[in-house]
Amino acid sequence: MRILALAAAVLAACSVPAPTDAGSAIGEGGAGPSPPVYYAAEVTGITIQPIDAAGWFVDAGVPDAATCACSPVECRLAACDGEGCLYADAPDGTPCFTDPERFCVGAACSYGVCGDRYREPGPDPAREGCDDGNLEGGDACSPDCRPAVLVVSSRPGEEDLPGSTSVAADDAGRLLFVWGASVGEGLEVRARRYDAAGVELVADEVLVLARGGSAGEALAPAVVGLASGWAVVWSSPGIDASEAGIAYALVPPSGAPSVPRRANEHALGRQAAPAAARLGAGFVVAWADESGTVAPPGSSRLRLRSLDARGRVLGPERALSPDGTSAREVTLASSGATVLAAWTEDASDPFARSRVVARRLGAVEDATPFAPSAADGAAPHAAWLASGDFSLVWVSRDADARGDVHARVVRAAGEPLAGTTHVALTWTPPGEVAVAELAPRAAALAGDDFVVAYERGGRRRGVALLTPGASGLAPESSMLAEHLQDGLQGDVTLLTTARGLWVAWSDASGLGAAGAHRSFVAYLLPPS
Repeated sequence: MRILALAAAVLAACSVPAPTDAGSAIGEGGAGPSPPVYYAAEVTGITIQPIDAAGWFVDAGVPDAATCACSPVECRLAACDGEGCLYADAPDGTPCFTDPERFCVGAACSYGVCGDRYREPGPDPAREGCDDGNLEGGDACSPDCRPAVLVVSSRPGEEDLPGSTSVAADDAGRLLFVWGASVGEGLEVRARRYDAAGVELVADEVLVLARGGSAGEALAPAVVGLASGWAVVWSSPGIDASEAGIAYALVPPSGAPSVPRRANEHALGRQAAPAAARLGAGFVVAWADESGTVAPPGSSRLRLRSLDARGRVLGPERALSPDGTSAREVTLASSGATVLAAWTEDASDPFARSRVVARRLGAVEDATPFAPSAADGAAPHAAWLASGDFSLVWVSRDADARGDVHARVVRAAGEPLAGTTHVALTWTPPGEVAVAELAPRAAALAGDDFVVAYERGGRRRGVALLTPGASGLAPESSMLAEHLQDGLQGDVTLLTTARGLWVAWSDASGLGAAGAHRSFVAYLLPPS
């Protein structure tokens, strides 16, 4: 960032006017020698003057080329200060100055070969499923540029807790995988950092964010990406001198986590099952208050609190679910300045099934929750969509007591369900044996399209993926399917990034270390 600031100051002092086509990414000019001129006209808000291969500014008003004789170098943008040259990295995707048929990735020009950090979409050069910039194995991309299973956690003789896998990306694309681990008789919240392509930032580094509790308890960690780094939340037995509270810690890109702090203001009884989402520069946390002090005994009430990017609370906690209702299984997703919260609302009739309700917060505030379906529902999961709206998936037992996956798009503004349809994504055809479809998760594809992953056949009986809309998955999904079908997978989580779709799950099929009861693994699907 320092060199860009210097370039801005220097350009302001140069006598050469800015190019008139400053919105273009690539331009050609005719002052000076004959080689074509390639330049990035604008980089992170800083205008860079067009310069040809011999160091001439491409502008008829330049009286003396020697005054600013700075040539761009492959994927480095040049600017002059009258005495010397200043350079700044060209953004990823900028055509290379030396060869405009190729693109800059990480300030280096890709040349259609495996290991140059640019994933060739094909057909010429041949399609690559991934390209992480190296020819090494052991990460999410094999030495021949095919997606590979990334082993995030695998400990011989141990088992990471079910239902506690989570992953998020910060604004720079860096990934933090978070999970709960059983260590001896206790529990830990653990994390590992990777770059956007799945290459570990520090080899074999495992961050321990919290210790405490005993086997059988669920820390249920969740992670949300911030501008730089991440926020991790979990249910902590020792954070508030009561049965359990909601703890959070910030993890910077350097990997040195902050001291855990308490998110819940009400500190009596059990606070559990937190969820988190980005909101502006900060984040918001929601959880279930199971203390029985703010709702009838045996029921729970959802609470909510906002924090800034430095982890400072932005006001008192407030109620999320309505008075007089019992709510659990909260999920959060954010799109811009709007957050969608959804949860399972228990029926007042002990013989009736629960339902899913939702509420928007932030830029759009719903005074009361709304139901995406008239049918029953549980285990909701919300995700942002590329269109700016949300997807909401859940389990319904209306047609099949074992469970089917249902879904609906929720609008981020206006009427929440305008122009959308409640659909059953899974069902049992007549004459076939019903199969349980549980624990759905969703992630964005194009527009209003999304992908859904769920556990098929019951708890830890294998993971399936489906796409309700017209957008399909990349051809490499067939290789992923091979890892999901032997009945030893569960706890799936999804994340859409610029690199593609991350699918992460817990697995007992032997993908991790020999002797590990269960491993946390991940797979990166490129864009289709």
